[in-house]
Amino acid sequence: MFDSKKKDEMVEWLANQISIDITFSSADMAREFGVQDVVIRLFLQQLAQKGLIEYSEAGSGRVCCYPTMNFYDFHRLGGFTAIEDGLLKNIEKLELEL
Repeated sequence: MFDSKKKDEMVEWLANQISIDITFSSADMAREFGVQDVVIRLFLQQLAQKGLIEYSEAGSGRVCCYPTMNFYDFHRLGGFTAIEDGLLKNIEKLELEL
């Protein structure tokens, strides 16, 4: 399953690559996280749409990833799990108000 926890594991992996830019094989990352290569590309696309990274294809299945400062803030503040938890708490609060 590709849930918030899995996404946060990948965010953690990217955050630990201490570099201005990170070049890696999307197929290797897919194997490491037990997902298909297309899932890695969709994940990177999602991060890019949120303004958290910029990325480009480097050829031969390699990806260059450029994390932004927003990426590191997102990681520090709990990532996808924090967003999901906040949404669930808001739903619970709305249910109690009804």
